[in-house]
Amino acid sequence: MPLKTKLLFLVLIVDTIFTGCMKDTQQAVPHVSAVNASLTGTWMQGTGSVTYYNAFGKMLYSTTPSFVNFQFDGKTTAYMMAANSAPLPGSYNINTVGNADFINTSGNFGKHQYLIIALHNLDLTLSETINTTTGDTLTVGAKSVIYYRSVQLNTYNRKSLLLE
Repeated sequence: MPLKTKLLFLVLIVDTIFTGCMKDTQQAVPHVSAVNASLTGTWMQGTGSVTYYNAFGKMLYSTTPSFVNFQFDGKTTAYMMAANSAPLPGSYNINTVGNADFINTSGNFGKHQYLIIALHNLDLTLSETINTTTGDTLTVGAKSVIYYRSVQLNTYNRKSLLLE
């Protein structure tokens, strides 16, 4: 390969590396803002499941959780609403780790971190994993089991773009 071609090839590789790196560092804030804008509104839970695991990762039990709905204002205020109860106020923020987006909530409904599995115009899927090092007790009927991890997976439908 002639020297000119090698030099041109080297310049293209270096340019691609630097352009790619610059693009990645500039995406964080606009991406989080876009996710936040997409979350704005009222979300009604459609389906849900909670699965409990022992210390070795073996599934112990799976059940349907109590349904909870959300409202996000597109800034920092969130409301969690259980069936037939008043909305519980709190705050939230969006953060991105690698290619995963998370909603971190805190307030009168406790602290939670939800992984956004899917976010579209009319539907949202969230997952929350809670690990415990000492084990927690779950009573199922007359039986008690000790679990070390619970994974909740919920789907939501957008009720409204406006907060009510």
